[in-house]
Amino acid sequence: MRFPDNYKVGKDDLTVLYYILLASLVGVIESAIPKPIPFLRLGAANIVIMHLIFNKRYKLALVTTLMKTAVASLLFGRIITPMFPMGMAGALFSYTVMLLFYRAGIFSVYGISMAGGIVHNVIQLLTLSFLLWTVPSMNLLSLAILLGLITGGVNALIYIRLKDKIFPDTPIP
Repeated sequence: MRFPDNYKVGKDDLTVLYYILLASLVGVIESAIPKPIPFLRLGAANIVIMHLIFNKRYKLALVTTLMKTAVASLLFGRIITPMFPMGMAGALFSYTVMLLFYRAGIFSVYGISMAGGIVHNVIQLLTLSFLLWTVPSMNLLSLAILLGLITGGVNALIYIRLKDKIFPDTPIP
């Protein structure tokens, strides 16, 4: 595919690319960190998504969510594995819940981030169960909720600590 000769890259194009690359880079760096539990990830790229939601850049947050998930799947060879639909479903539902919680106006950064973490984990588990035609055990669901609370809380803490340094003009709910 070739761009038309008169196409000029605008500020909006660069902004979209910047956030996709930032979220993808955070995800790649996070993947290189050893994990205490093999499937446990902090989901630090969601800090970028929270920043966009808090700045009312909802469409950009959605595009970034979709693209960071696709980029990570391509980079790590998960695009044709069950992990791709699991990651995409978890990311989309997490984005939706964080957006709804933010727009409700009654949740803190911690509540928004924890809700996103819980939903992401539970939806990934349910997606895997759907793909494998099984029913998830209550033990796994409980673990998914607990890990979502922990990772969501850690992400919120990181966001609050880094907000003034990285995102100085962002309001905190």
